[in-house]
Amino acid sequence: MAEEQPPSNANESGPSGSQGPPLPPVSAPPMAGWGVPPAPVAPPRRKSWVRRLVVGLLGLVFLFSLLLNVYLILLIGMQVDKAFDRGVLRSGEEEQTIALYTVAGMIDDRASSLFDEFCRDVMRNDEVRAVVLRVDSPGGYVAASDQIANAVSKLKESGRKVVVSMGGVAASGGYYVSARADEIIAEPTTVTGSIGVIAGWPILTGTLEKIGMEMVILRSHHAEKWKARTNSFEKPSPELLSRMREMLDQHQARFEAVVVEGRGGKLAPYQAPADEPAPEVPPGAEAFNGKVYLADEAKALGLVDRIGYERDAVDRAASLAGLSEPHVVRYAPRKSLFARLMGAEATEGLTGGVRIDAEWLDEIQTPRILYMWKMD
Repeated sequence: MAEEQPPSNANESGPSGSQGPPLPPVSAPPMAGWGVPPAPVAPPRRKSWVRRLVVGLLGLVFLFSLLLNVYLILLIGMQVDKAFDRGVLRSGEEEQTIALYTVAGMIDDRASSLFDEFCRDVMRNDEVRAVVLRVDSPGGYVAASDQIANAVSKLKESGRKVVVSMGGVAASGGYYVSARADEIIAEPTTVTGSIGVIAGWPILTGTLEKIGMEMVILRSHHAEKWKARTNSFEKPSPELLSRMREMLDQHQARFEAVVVEGRGGKLAPYQAPADEPAPEVPPGAEAFNGKVYLADEAKALGLVDRIGYERDAVDRAASLAGLSEPHVVRYAPRKSLFARLMGAEATEGLTGGVRIDAEWLDEIQTPRILYMWKMD
């Protein structure tokens, strides 16, 4: 029997059927899990504890900032319509409120505006039955002083009693704003009075000559005699000085009328020297001389009613208004948000402690008629 031959591979023979060289064996690619180890994988990186701490702190700061901003927005929203801070000095029945407000320092347009806002606030509140006006001022601008005095009259017309408590100084314009109160109480060391009017402006002509400078001022023909004659670059003419004195006398007469209106028959009459005829002067002209007085002298002249302190003025206001359990509230102008955060008033317009701005330049060049007491 013949042996079976395996089938021949056609590739093993050439075209003529001759046998060629053997082909290399074909190998399959290795498969995972068949004895070949997988490629190593890097372990996950652990976050540094310092990084985690920094991220946590930043998150807390952000959360705190967010809460603070929300609080400030709510605070501003609740108090945006309030111009004053209110602090309770003495607890009592709120329908028997005494409002205490302070006029201090220079009496200018801002002081007048704030006091007017205070008065409107008080007159909208039926619980306020009396006002104690604390005055610690040497005076200021004529118009601003007159505006505050007029507001005091409005308070009285509304049925509220007004008592003035004088501080260290309540002179000139400081007395002007006090004169119409129901009563005036001065401290033993108070300086008051100075019922008079002043005006002044600097003259720089000599200074300009020394530095080789000359100021040229032109005026229209019709106004040449009077226009801007009260400036710092020309000496005043006799006519100008006479005109200025006329204006001061008119303001003086108004000052005296306000004092007479407020103090009535309390003022001491004028005592003429024995060798002079008694002039025709209004009651109280003894004090209408521009002098300042201490509390005892002012009381003798009828300029003040009593000698005492702020608490005495509060008690007297309660008595005049018939309040058995007064609730005393101090009103103070509200500080700006910036001032609250910084804990101090912003010092705008200051250079080395000296104010130098357009307003200051205007003030030194423009004459100011003042109810002001100054130590020369």
